[in-house]
Amino acid sequence: MGFKSFISNATKQQNYMKDIYSNFWSKSRNRYGFIQQDKDLIKEFANCIDNNGVILDVGIGDGHPFANQFNKMGYKIYGIDISPTHVSIVEKEFPNIVVAEGDAQNLEFPDNFFNGVYCFRSSWYFPDLE
Repeated sequence: MGFKSFISNATKQQNYMKDIYSNFWSKSRNRYGFIQQDKDLIKEFANCIDNNGVILDVGIGDGHPFANQFNKMGYKIYGIDISPTHVSIVEKEFPNIVVAEGDAQNLEFPDNFFNGVYCFRSSWYFPDLE
């Protein structure tokens, strides 16, 4: 695969996530519920962060279950997602969460702004994870 082909495929994947998949996920996520694995991830991550820490959720989706739970626990949550659909949902449902549309591969936050950063269940969608 040549470089131009790689870039084209990466752009197609990002556009798919932004415009198509996000609508599917927003409608179907509820059927997954809040499983024990989610609770365990939250507990383990919270053990690494000060109680009043600032956290970035990369690929926040609709805010469930992770950003929402950390917000309930008292953390200041920032989220970024490539999908305007997801950003709109988070803004509406979780007004205490600071959320913006953006590319996880090009974060525009100052160094050392966050006490912790996570990306649960989103990294497999990135066209160039490295």
